[in-house]
Amino acid sequence: MRPELLTKVSEHRAGPFIVDHRYGLQEKRDGERLLVKRRGPSLQAWNKSGIKGRIPKWLASALLSLNVNSFTIDGEVENSQFACWDLLEAEESDLRSYPYEQRHSILKVFRACPAVHVLPLWEGEAEKTAKLFELLADGAEGVVFKNKNASYQSGRAGQHFAIKFVKSATVQVGKVDPHRDRVSILMLDRGVWREVGGMKVPNGKLRGGEFVEVKYLTASANRRLVQPRFKMIRTDVGPGDCSIDQLQFSGRFASIARSPR
Repeated sequence: MRPELLTKVSEHRAGPFIVDHRYGLQEKRDGERLLVKRRGPSLQAWNKSGIKGRIPKWLASALLSLNVNSFTIDGEVENSQFACWDLLEAEESDLRSYPYEQRHSILKVFRACPAVHVLPLWEGEAEKTAKLFELLADGAEGVVFKNKNASYQSGRAGQHFAIKFVKSATVQVGKVDPHRDRVSILMLDRGVWREVGGMKVPNGKLRGGEFVEVKYLTASANRRLVQPRFKMIRTDVGPGDCSIDQLQFSGRFASIARSPR
């Protein structure tokens, strides 16, 4: 089982999605991706890469308590909540060919579960505009424009589009300096691991080779992260998610984003 992935676009491209009635708007979350399938008393889960993942005990208990005997839902684990946005199967019916708007409407039955937060879908130009600026002011991770007519397709299908308000990147931990509570962070540059910065992390929190999510102010001219800050350990990603192409530039470095490498 491999989940559908978002296509990232710049904030300057929000306008066409705002006025296009085919797209609804959702808040972008940034937890640990999990596709969960229930068949009676049995639960299975897959991460962002389509590899079998671990279901937290609190989530397993909550999903098994639902009066829905079989389903497959898609979302992200965030602390003690499952932010959910899609329903692929329900009561042995395959819903993947249904339009997203219809799948989302059926998903609302999961609101009865306190551990599951079904993400709202805002529609209409005025509503989408108001919500986008509200989320921006509240410091949200970003927004996602969902094609309401789209069927479910695994992988990066180019149907749903994400705009991030906060600059973040998936990186690999390099050298760990326990004396300075500092680690180096690496990204893949054309197939070669390259050090792109360092950050302070409490001693023992991270190990070399782990994948982590970091926030940062911007990327510099030599493609290093400016003021990177540890956000979370990622167990749902791999080396391919650490590409240096993730970098975003702003301020005096903004022109680099348009320059050929």
